[in-house]
Amino acid sequence: MQKIKIRTMLILKLGEALFKAGREYGKNIVNNYSEKLMIEVGKKYNYRTLYRMRKFYELFSNEKLTTMWSKLSWSHYREVLSLKNINEIKFYLNEC
Repeated sequence: MQKIKIRTMLILKLGEALFKAGREYGKNIVNNYSEKLMIEVGKKYNYRTLYRMRKFYELFSNEKLTTMWSKLSWSHYREVLSLKNINEIKFYLNEC
């Protein structure tokens, strides 16, 4: 379980970096980073993945992640982040 918590926190930090870079360098920063990372690291850092990381940070940066939420995997978060409504996202996370 510790691995999941560490990965969740890493994704939160990556999302924070993307969010802050976007404020300084513009909205296209996610696309720019994804193009570079896909060449250097591989396809798992595509635009959609980085966008979700940034969205994850935007939604949860001001909240204390509960113990249960830190046990969920990134796969769980990816599924609910496709939803538009924050209340709906939180509902499904709480159900998990």
